[in-house]
Amino acid sequence: MAVGGGEGVEKLEDMIVRAAETTATHIAAAKAAVGNVIFGQEDVVERTLITVLCGGHGMLVGVPGLAKTKLVEALGTVLGLDARRIQFTPDLMPSDILGSEVMEQDEFGKRSFRFKRMSSASAALSALLDLAPMSFSTSLSSSGSTSKVVRIKTPHHF
Repeated sequence: MAVGGGEGVEKLEDMIVRAAETTATHIAAAKAAVGNVIFGQEDVVERTLITVLCGGHGMLVGVPGLAKTKLVEALGTVLGLDARRIQFTPDLMPSDILGSEVMEQDEFGKRSFRFKRMSSASAALSALLDLAPMSFSTSLSSSGSTSKVVRIKTPHHF
């Protein structure tokens, strides 16, 4: 790319425009594919897709039967993500989802701790979050905002 000439800048601008057009086409195709499964909720589909593409976290709130789980499953399928539904209960512990240290013993009898993740979903739907204990909500919110879990002073990124 030429820095001083106008021709190099035009080529860069053309590449940016083509990339934006291609991205818009892919997003439209994803919306259409999810729209084949989820009917009458175009705004919810679009906002959820934007949230996922921005790397954010979203909260789908609604009465049972509004296809919240189906939306996450459809987005996971369309975007090639591993989507899972996590059912919250009062006895759920943070380690049930985030993971915990597990002791392992090798063939020589040496024991060591290894971090084992329990859920490795790219997209997770947290159902009935209000039933979870406050400690869990705090852990989940912390790990979601930092994209890591710290166990025994060791960060584990996901």
